[in-house]
Amino acid sequence: MRNVLERAMIRKEDEWIETNDLSFSAILSEEDTDEETLQTAIEKEERRKIIAALAKENGDATKAASSLGIGKSSFYAKRSKHNIP
Repeated sequence: MRNVLERAMIRKEDEWIETNDLSFSAILSEEDTDEETLQTAIEKEERRKIIAALAKENGDATKAASSLGIGKSSFYAKRSKHNIP
């Protein structure tokens, strides 16, 4: 709800937020409206974050794990799960 209110405040040009400014469907992106399950979305994002962390840290798994706030063994398990070399 807080995010809905914040978006309404950003998009609103005058001082008052009205009920039609609080449309939940208006804040959904096209990606959010497909039939993807929550678990699938979480796994895709987790994979994307791991790849990005590895790229940022030039392939250094220890630094990538640290930047993601997880332990090295968890990082390696997630890499294996997502088939990330």
